[in-house]
Amino acid sequence: MRPVVGVTACPAVITEDQLALMHQAVPDCYLAEIIVNSLHHQAVARLAPGLRVAGRAPDGVIEAIEDPAARFTVGLQWHPEMLGTQHPSSAVFAGFGEAVSAAVSAAAR
Repeated sequence: MRPVVGVTACPAVITEDQLALMHQAVPDCYLAEIIVNSLHHQAVARLAPGLRVAGRAPDGVIEAIEDPAARFTVGLQWHPEMLGTQHPSSAVFAGFGEAVSAAVSAAAR
């Protein structure tokens, strides 16, 4: 993938094995690596109980986290909204929309 114009940092995110939520949000994540626009000067150092790492940059920085016990909890250190709809991480928005629709449907019953 080519980075968006103006993006200055694009580390490859290497995803961990068997992380169902991240795989749902970004189906291509198990195939190899995805290039992202991580632009932050701060990063996660320690995870809260129950959370797990879903992706790391080559330098070890945590780039994605998830909560396997939750319906849809994915945290990204990059900006998928800036990468366009063809980038694999744009699937996060579709996954979030589906989770919201399911929650609303369940609440309406």
